[in-house]
Amino acid sequence: MSLSAGQIASLETAVIKLGGYDLEEDDLGLIAVPDWDGYPTRMFEYAKTDDDGTVKRCNAVMLNPAPSQVARWVASSSIAALGRYDEEFARKLATDAAGASGFQFLIRGVHLEDMSGSGKHTAYPFFDGVTVKLESVPKGWTTNVLTAAEQQSTIEATIENVTQAGKFARIQSTTREQYWNAGGGEDVAGAAWLPVVRQLYQSAWGADDNLLMIANREGEEGRMGILRTA
Repeated sequence: MSLSAGQIASLETAVIKLGGYDLEEDDLGLIAVPDWDGYPTRMFEYAKTDDDGTVKRCNAVMLNPAPSQVARWVASSSIAALGRYDEEFARKLATDAAGASGFQFLIRGVHLEDMSGSGKHTAYPFFDGVTVKLESVPKGWTTNVLTAAEQQSTIEATIENVTQAGKFARIQSTTREQYWNAGGGEDVAGAAWLPVVRQLYQSAWGADDNLLMIANREGEEGRMGILRTA
């Protein structure tokens, strides 16, 4: 990636202005996670409040890229998409990532989101960057307040506890179809998607290229239509 320091700094500033990182309220420190040895995975506690005043507190174990890392990934993805660097396009990719994930990569725990606009936050367990359903949370993606045992189970979950693996991989909401279209050759059906996402994200950590982000441009479902211009 042959960008100047000034170009990367400008893109990093744009990432910072987009905000994100909304789950990084109370940093509880480093936590070891199976298959993530050597990576600075951290546990956070945070709260979301429903419109009726119900306060929901959950934990999220994350490996979140700094804005400087996001800037490098976005720049690389822009070049891969267009064959050259275009700052306006790169800023659109950054905006897409902010909307998709807030630049956060959840490894375990729960993301509380009100995606439907109902005024109630739904608890979405995550496993290696993908929304999942777990046998230990029998009500699935629920607006109920999780019990302490259910919350703890989302932190301690193994792949054997996963009953359903979602469609999108963070931080750019990359789909299995986009992975295939980009030339991916691994089995990604069902929960097999999870170790593939983990390996690709770990390979991206500290590097210029994030192949999950680059693959996102290849699919038919680029969020907000941004990637369809590639």
